[in-house]
Order: sequence, then structure tokens, then C-alpha cells
Amino acid sequence: MLSKLKIWRQHPEYPSYEFSIYGGVRCNDGKPVSCYYSARYWHVYIRRVGQRRLHVLILETFRGARPAGMLGCHNDDNRDNNALSNLAWKTYSQNGKDMVLNGYKHSTTTRAKMSASAVGNTNGRALKGKPANNKLGSNQYIRKVG
Repeated sequence: MLSKLKIWRQHPEYPSYEFSIYGGVRCNDGKPVSCYYSARYWHVYIRRVGQRRLHVLILETFRGARPAGMLGCHNDDNRDNNALSNLAWKTYSQNGKDMVLNGYKHSTTTRAKMSASAVGNTNGRALKGKPANNKLGSNQYIRKVG
């Protein structure tokens, strides 16, 4: 059955480590290598090198060395999904556009507009961290988006 087939390949710089297209890592003797979550990404500790991000190691193994000015990116912005089909080398700009398309962050190029009635309800206190008027409730705040 093809769906259960795991494809493993040695990393070009670290031949004692193998990576799978599904995001797994093991030693070349078949023993699994533990990964740990740090600074919002999964990492692998490479002997005599230190920690490396798992998704970057998978991209290096299957797609080659990182091109200049490129990042290892998750297409769906899910940092837990390290499958090769979800990873790509992208520019900072491409990564930012992907994050907006995936709803991960707000676009910095769009301008939010408030209706006249919404502006009237703030009583001129629409600053970040300032409470809105009592019509919205005393514990509600208007916050800056973007």
C-alpha cells in the first residue's frame, strides 16, 4: 500500500541522519531521533553541530541547499506539519503573503475603516488599550489591528 510507504533519505551534510517525506528523523542505523519544540519550531539536535530546525533539514535533504535569500516555509503555516509536501523554499515576501492568505496574520497593506456610528461610539478614545464608552461595556477595549 503506497500510503504507508515511508521514503527515507540521508542528509547531504549529516550522513548519520535520515529524514522521511512525512517529517520523521532517524539515525542511519534505523533508531529514531527525538525532536523537541523550541522557539515555536520542532528542532533536532545534531551531534557536534547543535540544534537545527526540522523543516529546514527536511528541505535540505529532499530539495537541496537553501537558495540565497530564501526561508524554509510551511505552506499551510502549521509548524507541526513537517511533511515535505507542506514545505518549500520561499522569499520573505512570499512567506508574508502566504501568511495573509492563510489567515495567520493581517495584511499591513489594507486599511480598516470604521463606520460613522462606530467612530461616534468610541467617544474619541480609540487608542490601543483605552476602554471604550459604557455602551460597549466597561471591560471591552478597542485594539489596533495590524
